[in-house]
Amino acid sequence: MFKRVLSSLLLFQASLSAQIPTENQKIVSHLEGFRNGFESVYAPAEWKKEQFGWDWNQEVDKTRDLILNATQVSHEDYRKLLVKLANSAKDYHVGVYFYSTEYASLPFTVKQVNNKYYITTVHEDGTSPLTFPIKPGDEVVTFGGRPVDDVVQAIRNDLRQSNPNTDQAMGENFLTTRMAFRGMSVPRGVMTIGIRHASSDKVKEYQVFWDYFPELIRKGMVPMEMADTAQDFTHLPSSLLGTDFLFFEMHSKLIEKLTGEKPHYYRLMTDRANPNALATHESFLPKLGIPAWESYAYFHSYIYTNDQGKRIGYIRIPTYNPDKTNEYANAFAEIIKMFEGQTDALVVDQLNNPGGNSFYLYSLLSMLTDKPMQTPLNRLKLTQEDVAMALYFLEGLGGIENDEEAIQAFGGEVYEGIPVNYQLVQYLVYYFEFIIREWNQGKTLTDPIYLTIYDKIPPNPKATYSKPILFLINELDMSCGDFAPAILQDNKRVTLFGSRTCGAGGAVKSFIWPNPYGLYISRITTTIAYRMNGQPIENLGVTPDIPYEFTENDVLNGYVEYANAVNAAVNTLFE
Repeated sequence: MFKRVLSSLLLFQASLSAQIPTENQKIVSHLEGFRNGFESVYAPAEWKKEQFGWDWNQEVDKTRDLILNATQVSHEDYRKLLVKLANSAKDYHVGVYFYSTEYASLPFTVKQVNNKYYITTVHEDGTSPLTFPIKPGDEVVTFGGRPVDDVVQAIRNDLRQSNPNTDQAMGENFLTTRMAFRGMSVPRGVMTIGIRHASSDKVKEYQVFWDYFPELIRKGMVPMEMADTAQDFTHLPSSLLGTDFLFFEMHSKLIEKLTGEKPHYYRLMTDRANPNALATHESFLPKLGIPAWESYAYFHSYIYTNDQGKRIGYIRIPTYNPDKTNEYANAFAEIIKMFEGQTDALVVDQLNNPGGNSFYLYSLLSMLTDKPMQTPLNRLKLTQEDVAMALYFLEGLGGIENDEEAIQAFGGEVYEGIPVNYQLVQYLVYYFEFIIREWNQGKTLTDPIYLTIYDKIPPNPKATYSKPILFLINELDMSCGDFAPAILQDNKRVTLFGSRTCGAGGAVKSFIWPNPYGLYISRITTTIAYRMNGQPIENLGVTPDIPYEFTENDVLNGYVEYANAVNAAVNTLFE
């Protein structure tokens, strides 16, 4: 009897399998590999379940069932399903990126205040120039025949949906920028938009063509240009692959290589006049006063006298991933050394900082303090790769016994902005030995430990700042842009001003799985960081001591009110 039931069950399963298209079965096989790979390295899974009731395997099962029950799943369909699956983690570090050249953009950006969408930047140098007049301050009312907010909210629904302000800012950026390498549908042709000009109460409709670049990578084809560009990035340390911004730059470089010019979206999303632009050398924040001294080399920085007669330093940190970390760290030290002697307080502008390299981050923070600062503890998700790398590094560090030998081993007195000495070697040795101990004890999610190099950041021997600091943050500060204000606030070193940071709270690694679906890289968060109060940075971000929300007057008049509020906050530093 049992044999007959089992035989019937096997025949039923075989019949069911025969009804599923072969391509769908192949896609499910790839999905199962993705399931196992992600689960083996994703560190914040327990926190996500506690915070959102999220379960990775349940999300994969939903995706698998959609594929199995579909008549036909195209490669493009599968890309969108992978994006949705990755986004289900509500993790700004987690993402999937594809080999694709297709993109489209419109030559303007918007910013929403009080439920109105104002144009903030306009470029007219693309292949589809505007044939009608719009300028910053005009209001976009409709987009493709729909209320513009409906379109932005639909875009937000396809994003990570964790920090509402971050999602809103990203939705505003992606309103006029669509890129297939992120798994987006890319429009082309004509778009009708309704504009209320600043000088009018009426809404006028205009038609504009998307600045469209076609897909050059057909199924089963990877052109040399993309392969070369990808190779340029795959060798980078995983700490540099922490945000979407690196892939955004990668794609823009590819398009520039193919067309001879940077695409519209790159110019728009890196334009300092755009309040949602990332990593701009100059901030959208207007000058806080008349500079008595000013420099644009390496960092935009200046000294001004405020209304209380205090000399205030200003320095902008646009990213923690500069081209030459040692040069930038040295330049930062020279500026901080001057500020220590010539100013009464300091404004550090970290607005729209997409993150980067934790070594470089710690090097800059070491110059903003004259006392050691505790760093966040991290729980690491371990695999055999981590153990093998730990053994490899321990072999290289094992014979170092003094500062001179450390400098010789690292090839200089500074590494990624960090001073090289025997103490640094001891931190690294302890860290790698910890990984091996935890693994040998059967742990794949470790106990908490400092991340790689410091449990406490020591004051930098080249320069330190000992006076009050106002540190500017917002919802587009990500990854290291979350860690910096968390460290400074936890150690009571600064006053934070602005809005809650993104909440990308861990280290990230990038993985490449050979596949026929165009999947280039998957990013996965492999640690979860905890602040001194025991709370994760992930999803929670860092809350400012002095909150500020943008006003319509800010958007329409160059953020003067915001600058005035910053200066008022500076005055509180002396109370």
